[in-house]
Amino acid sequence: MIENYSPNKVAVFFGKTGVGKTSTINLLFNQTFETDNAAACTKELQFATFKEHLIIDIPGIAESEIADKKYFNEYINAVKGSSLIIWVLQGDTRVYRPDQVMLLKLKEYFRAETKFLICINQIDLIGTANWDISKNEPSEDQKNYINEKREDILKKFVKIMPNLEEEDIITHSVTQKYNTDVLFDHIINQDNETI
Repeated sequence: MIENYSPNKVAVFFGKTGVGKTSTINLLFNQTFETDNAAACTKELQFATFKEHLIIDIPGIAESEIADKKYFNEYINAVKGSSLIIWVLQGDTRVYRPDQVMLLKLKEYFRAETKFLICINQIDLIGTANWDISKNEPSEDQKNYINEKREDILKKFVKIMPNLEEEDIITHSVTQKYNTDVLFDHIINQDNETI
């Protein structure tokens, strides 16, 4: 299916199991892919289409060593056929090693023009988790934590992806439906960006 699309119309969602890749795709593209809070549901590549765009949902990394080996060739094929990688991280964690290890393995398969974004999901759980419900946005305390989190992630991932910049790190919340329009615009307008 990937080969039927121009790479600049293909976006792939990567990240550890349970970070909200599938939930994000469901919200952004009106899909009903299965999700579960206890067990991994994505057992094979899932595809969503929006106009001329193909969105790929990948089985989560770090579910187990066996699963990572099982899916690795699928990860490679998805990376080779796309020019936008969206790496989803969980807002309320500081553990990035599994992401870094997999990214180092996959990086050699990126296309020369591949755009790499980091999406921090679940930002409503960051810090004191006192989301401003009336405005549907992070509280002032959370905004400070979110800025600190973005800086920390940039420091940790720029060593692997030297062209990564602060604006390539998008924060959002599926639960609160917050800031998802920014991520949507990056995906749909990727072919209009200078890569």
